[in-house]
Amino acid sequence: MRSNHELLPIGKNINQIAKSLNAMQGGFRNTDTKNLQVFAQAVREHVEQAARVVATIRALVTPHKEKT
Repeated sequence: MRSNHELLPIGKNINQIAKSLNAMQGGFRNTDTKNLQVFAQAVREHVEQAARVVATIRALVTPHKEKT
């Protein structure tokens, strides 16, 4: 799925951001934390939407067993 393929570079960027923040002397700033929270929520919403799309597609293409 294209949207999931697009998540891979985002995940790599998150790892780079985490490494950078962990290396910062003085720790996190409030704006860093807030920005990461907003970003994390956007990712969660995307994953939930992708899961709904996959579930819908599976329901459409899965053969239904006839009752005997």
